[in-house]
Amino acid sequence: MSQILVALMVASKDDEKWMNAEFVYDMLDKVLGKHRWILIRGSAEKNPIENAEFCEKLRNLEVEIVITCAGLFPMIGRAAASYFAYATPFMEGTVVMCVPETAEHIPSLLSTPDFVAVSCPGHGKRGFLNAAVLACQSLSRSDRSILVRLGHFRDEFLKTKQQPQFDVRGTLDEQQPRALAAAAPIPED
Repeated sequence: MSQILVALMVASKDDEKWMNAEFVYDMLDKVLGKHRWILIRGSAEKNPIENAEFCEKLRNLEVEIVITCAGLFPMIGRAAASYFAYATPFMEGTVVMCVPETAEHIPSLLSTPDFVAVSCPGHGKRGFLNAAVLACQSLSRSDRSILVRLGHFRDEFLKTKQQPQFDVRGTLDEQQPRALAAAAPIPED
């Protein structure tokens, strides 16, 4: 069985509606592979013990990146980041990104305690997509084929104009030529 690289922690099925989840799930399937990411539903506000159990499961699976999404109360990201900062060996390497539904909720993510790092790559649908793209780009540092598949997914998306309710053309435009060049084998002298 392949290692699970990315975990998506979503507060509820309602949250999946605003974040255009199916498009991002499809991207992760095609870029990482169906068995390299996992979806977990739970709420830090409603059940903090369950949230800690989810984080413990992710730690045992050695997940590298956790993306949390929540609507009205995006505490799931802070709770996950706190778990990985304090309940595990310090800085063991799990990155936590949090995507709130609206920009109004970003300040609650920024008020985390010292040494509880939470990345917020945006909000809403675009933020969720950008978090998944950033996760893939980060993982591509150790597996360049991920970056190539991400570029192919983006190019195919642009050809078919399969618009997922927002436009992602600018997401990789500036980075793709440089990134694909870095992914290409370097000729030996």
